Amino acid sequence: MMLHKNIHRGCLFLVISIMLGGCYGYKEVSYFKPVPHENIRVEYTLRLLPEVVQIPLSETVELTLFIRDEPQHSRLLMHFYLPAGEMAQFESSNITVTPFGGGQIMVGTIETIEASYIAERQVRYLTTRDNLEGATYEYNKAFGRKGKVPRRFMTDVAFPIQLPDHFTLRMPTLKLSGKVIQMPEIEYQRQTGSAWQGRELM
Repeated sequence: MMLHKNIHRGCLFLVISIMLGGCYGYKEVSYFKPVPHENIRVEYTLRLLPEVVQIPLSETVELTLFIRDEPQHSRLLMHFYLPAGEMAQFESSNITVTPFGGGQIMVGTIETIEASYIAERQVRYLTTRDNLEGATYEYNKAFGRKGKVPRRFMTDVAFPIQLPDHFTLRMPTLKLSGKVIQMPEIEYQRQTGSAWQGRELM
């Protein structure tokens, strides 16, 4: 149960850091900056730092990654949305971190994937062995209009120690609706930058 709470808390941090802003000025912080290349996009959080990686998987699906740099260890937050008709499954639960210039390879493990079941008003906790089935939900918008939102999947992977200053990260291979997708290798470098500070969340 504690693992499930940690996943929810960590991924909520990711969503809020992207969607919400604050008004307390700037602060120098350490963060992991992904190096852009043709197979990924790097986006800014509302901390105004380039911290988010988006990996297009198909015309309708993309994977979003964010690494939190914490004093004792590091965490990888991941989420993606699957519309109705899409099915996904990871071929492994291992996320591999390889330091530049040598050093010990680290492996993080996807232990649980949280899936939102909006119609049933619940979340379900799955593993990489499970088939992740997409769904599309309708909701009411203003002026009687209808909106649609696909099912969200998210996870929070903890590494036992801080990640090195310069490394590459490899996500496990993903099978998406029968198509095998080899995830691109992502290079990260630790940086110091001026982060826009939001209100603390209780």
